[in-house]
Amino acid sequence: MTPTRALADMYHLTDRQADIYAWIVAHVAVKGYPPAIREIGKRFDIRSPNGVLSQLMALRTKGAIDWQPGKARTIRPLVRLIHPSQPTLAK
Repeated sequence: MTPTRALADMYHLTDRQADIYAWIVAHVAVKGYPPAIREIGKRFDIRSPNGVLSQLMALRTKGAIDWQPGKARTIRPLVRLIHPSQPTLAK
């Protein structure tokens, strides 16, 4: 089982939500800061910022991410993927 699939199962994420979450985690790991709404939209071919926000709201409701409304690049994952079978809360 992949870390993304383990997270999806744990938080009942759809495949698309799990992919977006994994990409956000990877973006933060590589670049050191969270992606912008438009970057997420471009990566996942979501044309409207509202479409991206809808996906992010679902991830937030399910406890996978959080952010500060009205501020740029504040998306933060709440779960770290340490081992495929053991997602754990981020510190």
